[in-house]
Amino acid sequence: GEARRIVDMVAPDPYTVVLTLNGPNNQFDLLFADGSMGMIPSPTAKAAAGADFATRPVGAGPFKVESFAPGNQVVLVKNPDYKFASDGLPYLDQVTLRTVPEQTSRVDGVLAGDLDGGTVASLPALEEARSDGAIGLEQPVHSAYYLLLNNQNELLSDIRVRTALSEAIDRDAINQVVYEGLHTPMAGLLAPSHPYADKDSDWPQFDLKHAQELINEYKADTGKDQIELTITTVPGGETAEVAPLLQQMLGQLDIKVNIETVDQTSAVGKFASGEYGATLITRAVQSETTTALGQYFRSGSSRNWSWTTIPEFDGVAQQAASASSADDRLAQIPMMLDVLAENVVAVPIVSAGAGRVLGPNIGGFPDGDPTSRTIERFDLSRVWAKD
Repeated sequence: GEARRIVDMVAPDPYTVVLTLNGPNNQFDLLFADGSMGMIPSPTAKAAAGADFATRPVGAGPFKVESFAPGNQVVLVKNPDYKFASDGLPYLDQVTLRTVPEQTSRVDGVLAGDLDGGTVASLPALEEARSDGAIGLEQPVHSAYYLLLNNQNELLSDIRVRTALSEAIDRDAINQVVYEGLHTPMAGLLAPSHPYADKDSDWPQFDLKHAQELINEYKADTGKDQIELTITTVPGGETAEVAPLLQQMLGQLDIKVNIETVDQTSAVGKFASGEYGATLITRAVQSETTTALGQYFRSGSSRNWSWTTIPEFDGVAQQAASASSADDRLAQIPMMLDVLAENVVAVPIVSAGAGRVLGPNIGGFPDGDPTSRTIERFDLSRVWAKD
């Protein structure tokens, strides 16, 4: 991972760490705030907790972990040592975070009064919750739904097949059928809300005739009469509705699509080991775009679940990491996106939506205005609840 860039570490005093890297990297500090190195265990805390360390995490935030039942819930209590405790933060004395995988169950729990709040990942679900009387806050995100492709899979290693998949998927139809037209069909890799969205991307769009020509060519060259693809999904959410549509659309190319549903933990294991063909996934590329793209698609990255090996992309990603200024780094984004589009590393489908569904007892958002329909950031330390 990124930690391999560190060749030396020195702690001159209790509050300072000096890191020496193996080369220039103007984005390295960002990895601690919005990257793979954001959570590093404390050796002291690890030694104190022993075998229970996984369920006794430590931190400097507004809350401390009171109890943790994996797969069920985590109970947080106010941290008296929080740096803003003198300002009365956090307002809440205790917060219970329950694991409720099904989006519908989360919304129903809020409407029934069993839950004070929950997250949703689609705008239709948010609108429906509002119409049923809940407070619905849309939270802008730079994420989208993708058909992630394992580029080392025997079938998907052929760019003709990857291109055909992208051209066989009618994004407008999926948006209308599944998302009631409230999301945005993807024209490129980055969500339309992203500040560096590739609006003029060359990503292959819907063209069923050309897709069929590519598949016919692939079959003729390989001698294969039947093409079969397995799409891995996790239970719940809109992916359960999108997968059958993809099965139908790709079936028009005479591609047999099998839908495999596994739990979240098993899915992550498959993606990280490369033991899958394709999967429906939601991914966010945050504003620090070059870092995120590098983590997702650079050769050897632990988060490169597309299993791409593209020397040209690796070179541009390295140029971005070693750029001497922010402008030079940002100038690499179009080139990174062009290379990824040329190689059709995945199939962007539609933009994702995110929001919070809240019951009548919750307040403190956003900026004390409960009539707002959007929120930039949900700060749990400033949320309050009625008795």
